[in-house]
Amino acid sequence: MYNNWSPRQIVDDSERARLAELNKRPAPNPPALLAPVRIRVLKSFYACGRRLEVNEIVELQRHDALSMRALGKVKLLED
Repeated sequence: MYNNWSPRQIVDDSERARLAELNKRPAPNPPALLAPVRIRVLKSFYACGRRLEVNEIVELQRHDALSMRALGKVKLLED
């Protein structure tokens, strides 16, 4: 009829589950996102430790190139 759980124990169990989830290792990045991609710079920005100028062609990791493309700063040459 009645359970023997105290409110404190319920909170402790949910907190334990939350901490277990936080302590799990993150999933590895897919290798395709880390592959180098050639891009043409449309708007100047800093990457690779230097300023990239307009019309310059460089290689960036795919995830960075996709982010810059979403901002309208680059055009992917290999898609």
